Amino acid sequence: MQENSKDEFLKIAKQYLLENVGNNVDVVEEYAEDLEDLFYFSYQSKEFLKTKNFEDMLIGQGPIFIIKKDGRIVDYGSVWGSKKARIDVITKLNKERLIRIFQEDYDIWQDNYSLVINKIHEDDKEGIISLLLKYKLQYVLTNQNKESSYHYFNKEQLQKKFKKLPLNLGNRFNDFLYNVLVELINTYPHCEFTLLQES
Repeated sequence: MQENSKDEFLKIAKQYLLENVGNNVDVVEEYAEDLEDLFYFSYQSKEFLKTKNFEDMLIGQGPIFIIKKDGRIVDYGSVWGSKKARIDVITKLNKERLIRIFQEDYDIWQDNYSLVINKIHEDDKEGIISLLLKYKLQYVLTNQNKESSYHYFNKEQLQKKFKKLPLNLGNRFNDFLYNVLVELINTYPHCEFTLLQES
């Protein structure tokens, strides 16, 4: 998909808006940017684009990016400026590239993965447990009234769990799973893990 011209990305952007926002908006073409890995665009009401009357102006929409490599579209909210959103999307793409060395179909914009540890070096076990404690891995308890409560694992609980692999740790951390994965990969590159995507 990388070879598309600016006009082709504009067509993709317009189709995305039609399907996701409606036919009363259009791309603000003078602000669209063809970047190295991304195509950036924003939108406004067709009425405002025609009249420039502020009463016709939409507010609340944020920057949108097309990832050139595969056509995924990432939509940011209005609190994001275009520079801040661009930094965020590039940072996430770099993290995704690293994680894809281990899980080639990983999509950083999906948050429905569970981390399964398959194999570790015995010498790395305590360090990996410390990493999981640092990111505050949680588990869920459900009582007889089917009410759920969340709790943090302690060191002893994790040491017990790591006695039998593979070990499904879920995805409940006090940070995004991708940050946990990046630190795990950078610190313990021989740790073998899988990401299970829940439907």
